[in-house]
Amino acid sequence: MSHPMGNPMEHPIVHHMGSVVGVDDIVDTPAARVAGAMAGRATHLVWRLVLLPLRILRRSTVVAFRVGVAVGSVPVRVTAATSRRLGAVGTLCLVAGVVIGLLVAPVSGRQLRQRLRTLTTGSRPVPDEELRSAVVAELAAAQRTWHLPQPGVAVSGGVVTLSGGAPHETARIEIEAVAASVPGVQGVVNRLVVP
Repeated sequence: MSHPMGNPMEHPIVHHMGSVVGVDDIVDTPAARVAGAMAGRATHLVWRLVLLPLRILRRSTVVAFRVGVAVGSVPVRVTAATSRRLGAVGTLCLVAGVVIGLLVAPVSGRQLRQRLRTLTTGSRPVPDEELRSAVVAELAAAQRTWHLPQPGVAVSGGVVTLSGGAPHETARIEIEAVAASVPGVQGVVNRLVVP
């Protein structure tokens, strides 16, 4: 089947992703190709992570059905007590699997979210002054720290240095955690003093 406008390479207007754009609007540079490939990989990773629980649920349902069919074909009378025991064993196995998965997880959830954020937003470093403004704004707005005395914030090479006082140790830890959660923060040096 031929293109409705003839050869799209010879025509000044090209259909691109369902919209009409000029040939000059399409950027085809090595940087654009790399950025497109990174965005594609990030999207693929996000979809795999989103669909993983559904795939696990589907597989476990199929296995449970097959086991049920196999058990149902055995000429044994199953009582209510046996059903309760099997349900309890299944629940215990599920809990044990979750605990084991959490124990052997290669990274924490916070680190995984940070990696995903970096993949989806690109890996450009955030300028120090912009990062400082973001940390100050987050500390002033975060539910855990808005009511606390705000610390001094300095940023150098993506590393945030907190200085000043904190009313108690819990506040000191919360301020550090909120500062570390800001995208672009590479590390936090906590110099907050508790009286």
